[in-house]
Amino acid sequence: MALKTYRGNCHCAAFVFEATVPEITKAVLCNCSHCYKKGTVWAMIPDTENFTMVKGDLGKAKDYRFARKNFGSKFCPTCGTALLFIGRPQGSEKEHMGVNVGTPAMPLLSNMHGLVPDIWNMDTNTYDGASLGAPYETPVYTGPLPTKEVEDGKVYTGSCHCGNVRVCLRSKPLDHSFESPAYECNCSTCIRHGGTTIWPHKDQVVIQGSEHLSTYASGMLKAWEKAFCSQCGVFVVRRPLPIPDEVAVHIPAAAREWTVDAQHLLPLNLKLLDGVDISQLKITHIDGYDVIPPPYVNP
Repeated sequence: MALKTYRGNCHCAAFVFEATVPEITKAVLCNCSHCYKKGTVWAMIPDTENFTMVKGDLGKAKDYRFARKNFGSKFCPTCGTALLFIGRPQGSEKEHMGVNVGTPAMPLLSNMHGLVPDIWNMDTNTYDGASLGAPYETPVYTGPLPTKEVEDGKVYTGSCHCGNVRVCLRSKPLDHSFESPAYECNCSTCIRHGGTTIWPHKDQVVIQGSEHLSTYASGMLKAWEKAFCSQCGVFVVRRPLPIPDEVAVHIPAAAREWTVDAQHLLPLNLKLLDGVDISQLKITHIDGYDVIPPPYVNP
């Protein structure tokens, strides 16, 4: 069988890798608690001997393990990009590996959009990781309630996977009646982080354990920083950064609504929240790959 070499990297380019494998035509969607919160979709690497690091020491990537701890989920501690998982299933002598579909610098699947996978239309197989081991125990939020009142609102709580970071949101019910859209974006950062966000007022959200957050900002404007759990790598929120007046005056009108005019908002990853069925919400796909300048250059 003919082999093909695929190349991938985290967003900050601290880690660059290649894998030479048979052509990958489908990705794997795991429904375990961790993969759901991370929003990762995997491309399987049949033989780990055909995986090589081009740049960076994989031993310096953050290694997160849970449940039976026989699999390690590797992510970049600087930008938070989920890189890969590696480990041995119980009773197996062979290592299994999968790389995050959002990381490729070269076409990975048959469904492509420019140089990134078409994450909304790709072919996937589902892996029932949720059925393995003991059920996930949801961390309990113990902090204060948000200060902003919401008419007919409801309080939601949730957390990253390890529970170091917990959140509370006061919002209109997050179901089919929710009028505002939830957003998924395919820009170079979002495709690597796998979140589904809503954009509430910052006073509708309380974050407990913010000292456990790492942050990463990128792009020409650096209008937002991504905050993720430093222990498990789950994306939590995007926080607005001050935009100098001399920069703001040059921001195109189409971009002002999510930069200059959005400083009072706190985009929150819905995958943290308990009891929310994202499929009931109105999902808006943002083609950030094409519309957010400047174009990202893969190493």
